[in-house]
Amino acid sequence: MLEEIKPGIFWISAGGYDTIFMPTGMGVIVVDAPPALGPHMLSAIRSKTAEPIKYVIYSHSHFDHIGSGDIYPDTAIRIAHAATAELLAGYADRRRPMPNVVFKDEYLLEVGDKKLELRYRGNIHQPGNIFIFESTQRVLMLVDVIFPGWVPFRNLAVANDVHEFINAHDTILAYDFEVLVCGHLTRPGNRGDVEAQREYVLNLRDASKSALATVKIEDVGARTGFDNLWGLMDGYLNDMIEMATQTVLTVPTSNGQLWTERLGGADVWTKHHAFSMIQALRAENPD
Repeated sequence: MLEEIKPGIFWISAGGYDTIFMPTGMGVIVVDAPPALGPHMLSAIRSKTAEPIKYVIYSHSHFDHIGSGDIYPDTAIRIAHAATAELLAGYADRRRPMPNVVFKDEYLLEVGDKKLELRYRGNIHQPGNIFIFESTQRVLMLVDVIFPGWVPFRNLAVANDVHEFINAHDTILAYDFEVLVCGHLTRPGNRGDVEAQREYVLNLRDASKSALATVKIEDVGARTGFDNLWGLMDGYLNDMIEMATQTVLTVPTSNGQLWTERLGGADVWTKHHAFSMIQALRAENPD
């Protein structure tokens, strides 16, 4: 699927992955190179412009988003955060060529009629995962954090830091954007998608806190015994996960719907999100 989401900004999607490219009048800017899109990236770009691919932005280092980076010309200037560059140096993967331009906090890319603000706002998914903002047309790209119309990918999108992941929703909403490109699923997002996922994640946090305060390990031990410590911990965690999951799935949300009616996959992955949230609260921030 190829769509012009704003004048001169093209969104391409296939196989649950998506990204963008932009002709500028002075060469094409493209973000990422998901292997799921493969050679479709080049044909899609050529279907809209004959300009050479001049700049490649890496959203972060994960292979599923930049693992076809070698399809772009060697002459293209690749831009990434310093943490991404460090990770890529360790991988030494020819399919993910090293960036030529590396930044720490922010970088402004101005080419032709396009101006992109690249910023690092913390470890919200993986070190080096950046915000990419075209302010004139109010298009924001942030990969692997928001999942339009769905709950996050399993275990809170495999976030390195759950608390930073939670805070990221407010950071996103502080941007003046209309369209959000998220890297996954079936469509671009919007502010309503961020607000819905934020509410879901905060509901989950509240339910997990309640489960931590309610479930007592001694009560679980009375059922499982205390000799097998891993059996005891498994029962303890499972009781908390079950309590938090049922709370999230049975209490109506702010618009009166259940989460299973409002976001896809809530029935499948809420229990996995509850595990990650409970662990983050228990191990890092019990208050």
